[in-house]
Amino acid sequence: MLHHKGYGLFSKFEEEKKVLILQRPLHSTGQLIFLPQKGLYRQLVTPFQQEVLITTTAVHQRDDHGRVETMALDKLPFAKALVEGLLTVFSGSWESIHNHFQVYFFSADPQWKLGLLPKHTMMSQIISCIILEGEKHQVLNLWVHETNGDITHDRFINSQILIHEQWDDYRLQFEWGH
Repeated sequence: MLHHKGYGLFSKFEEEKKVLILQRPLHSTGQLIFLPQKGLYRQLVTPFQQEVLITTTAVHQRDDHGRVETMALDKLPFAKALVEGLLTVFSGSWESIHNHFQVYFFSADPQWKLGLLPKHTMMSQIISCIILEGEKHQVLNLWVHETNGDITHDRFINSQILIHEQWDDYRLQFEWGH
């Protein structure tokens, strides 16, 4: 994942989720696409096929049989806070990030770390912190520490910034959820 304020993003990912009640972490792979004003599309490839589309108003999930489930966020304040925080991180907008998080930055050129502590009560009840690790202008790792002790680590592979002219190539992934 690259610094991409105002741009879109495409990246493959490998994820490890450590769930406190499970002996072994869960592993998955897939790809994600972020387009401003459209949201975040996340396609899981292994261990099973699944698509998730996260927008400012809903979370849509489609399984490998094409069944779609939609969770509207207007009546789910915790989910809405979590989605807003997640979309803010992917937006690359420093102003928006500072509105939602206390920001801690450490640099040992060319590597850097960015720590984000949620400012809003709803989000801080779910997420204790988010850590981004990168090199130069590229984000390589995303760590999400939940208040229940679960930790999700995404490693981004072959990230590409998507300039506005490339968005049409990816819009199809965003149209099924509406």
